[in-house]
Amino acid sequence: MSCPWDEKNQAEETNCPCDRYIHPPGLNIPAGLDTIPRQIAAFPEFRKAMLHDVRSQCSLFGWRARGGDDLGIMLLEMWAYVCDSLSFYDEVIANEAYLRTARLRPSLRKLTGLLGYLPRPAVAASVRLTLLAEGRKRIALSSGMAFRSGAFDGEAPQVFELNEDTTTHPFFNGWTLDACRTVLGEDDPRSLLIKPAAKLTGGTPILIRNLRNAISTQVRIIKGVVTHTGTDGTLYTKIRFRRALTASIETNLSGICMLTPTRTAKLCKTGVAIEENWMTTYLILDALYNDINPNDYVIVTREIGSRWFRVISVEEEIRSAGNETTITINGNEG
Repeated sequence: MSCPWDEKNQAEETNCPCDRYIHPPGLNIPAGLDTIPRQIAAFPEFRKAMLHDVRSQCSLFGWRARGGDDLGIMLLEMWAYVCDSLSFYDEVIANEAYLRTARLRPSLRKLTGLLGYLPRPAVAASVRLTLLAEGRKRIALSSGMAFRSGAFDGEAPQVFELNEDTTTHPFFNGWTLDACRTVLGEDDPRSLLIKPAAKLTGGTPILIRNLRNAISTQVRIIKGVVTHTGTDGTLYTKIRFRRALTASIETNLSGICMLTPTRTAKLCKTGVAIEENWMTTYLILDALYNDINPNDYVIVTREIGSRWFRVISVEEEIRSAGNETTITINGNEG
């Protein structure tokens, strides 16, 4: 079937610059993009391209309708909509095909999986920053402000961001020194100063451990507890003991650990009692205590005094009076 116009008229029409329409345009994808733009076209370009090519179809030569209420135009616009949707899918798929432009984590896992690489989840870190300000005015620091560290321990410099709004001032550049704090009560070797803590009452035994010197670990019985204001102006709980503590006033506060008993147990009346020289290596309790475990500390209190031991093993022993607990202790730690 030949078209109504000849090749001469067609050539004359195409020679007019306004009749030249190239679809689709050439691809333009430079390197280093964070997002690949749509390369084919969208709805307006597809509609225009199909209307432009109508005259190249001989069967549509006589069709001159261009109004929006024409069924032919409506059908053409539906096809333009379909092409626009396919172009959108093409853009999304293209972005997920590269590491720099991928938006979905599954896409990243699949791409790096081709190399056998398993991504490691990010680990959050926090630091304390010290700022030195210049001038005479207060400086506002907004949340998200970034600070770059130097290299450390073979690691590259890191960037940290403020997690909340804050302010600083040049006057903050100076240091304020805290008053010296002691462990032992001032001029009273039978007392101990601690920050307000759990309720303690008189008669309670306390195991006082020196984490830096295990030899100086000792047991003391509380005689009384009062609120005390130290020479540094800090409010303390002052614990007074029946006997003086064997520690110097220069003992470091951070090395002291205080333990209080969590339960009380009695010795079996038919069991082995503690000898006067404190060298008995096991104790038989009057009942079954499942919460006593190896490496626990026990305090044995008698009229002549108190000693502490470390549990080595715990065994269940059956006697005529019922189940009882036998604990083996290290008698050298008393």
